[in-house]
Amino acid sequence: MAGPGEFLVKLSLGTPSSLYWAIIDAGSNLIWTTCCHCDNCHVKTPLFDPLQSSTYKNRRCSTSFCTELHDHRCTSDQLCYFKYSYRANSEVEAVLASEMLLFDNGAGTIKNEGIVFGSVHREDNPDTALRKVPGLGRGRLSLVKQIGSSIDDKFAY
Repeated sequence: MAGPGEFLVKLSLGTPSSLYWAIIDAGSNLIWTTCCHCDNCHVKTPLFDPLQSSTYKNRRCSTSFCTELHDHRCTSDQLCYFKYSYRANSEVEAVLASEMLLFDNGAGTIKNEGIVFGSVHREDNPDTALRKVPGLGRGRLSLVKQIGSSIDDKFAY
């Protein structure tokens, strides 16, 4: 169930695409989803499986998106790994990745290639509402910034 400043939306992720209900948070600057093989994850909804998508790509530390994250480091194979605090006492650990996102704008489906998001592989003190959280903040990694050109930089809900 969505809380204050949040609402539910349907979106599709990956190729072939899988349909998900996502919680949109107006205060978050990061898009992320819990992925298969997640440690300590209590998510009951279907998880995104990167191995089943032909358009999934892990992002390297050298990308400018990685430096947008406050608590990031490079893995031994130069992937962008980060921790992200969300709500009181909740934290996720993820790899920065990119993927195909299909989003219904009310008039039709918008196809967005290479949307950058966090592929979550560990949760600490998970909140049951933390499932898929596209952020509507104004940061460079937010959903609005990444799909802005395809929606004429206008987003309403």
